[in-house]
Amino acid sequence: MAPEELKDLEQMVSKVDKVSVAAQLLEAMPLPIVVADENGKIVIFNSKAAFLTGYMPSEVIGNSVELLLPIRFRDQYSQGFMQESEPKAMEVLLFLLDKKGNEISVSITWNAAMTEIGRLAVTIIQKRSEPTSGLNER
Repeated sequence: MAPEELKDLEQMVSKVDKVSVAAQLLEAMPLPIVVADENGKIVIFNSKAAFLTGYMPSEVIGNSVELLLPIRFRDQYSQGFMQESEPKAMEVLLFLLDKKGNEISVSITWNAAMTEIGRLAVTIIQKRSEPTSGLNER
């Protein structure tokens, strides 16, 4: 293996290790958490998010977060959330889709941050007892 290839491999392993450590920390949190990259692909999906949605992490990691959104909200997602020029904490009321296709009324709080592995959006999800019209910022 050429030295350049070895360096590239070491950098890739280092990035994977960092994601793994972050996933372990977020797994310990008491609320559902989903982390997506700048392309909207899910990179971390903790067990509380799995319990809420019925999806196993292996079923959603690598897929677009749009998998978890009702069709009527997908355009709004792709037009806005990760397109913000400056990261800012936001709270949004919306619906998520569970694995069976049922809508779950939730409040999400999220923020994007630049990291060594790129821009990531960390989303904390709280199930709401009363339905909302969805995608309303507070």
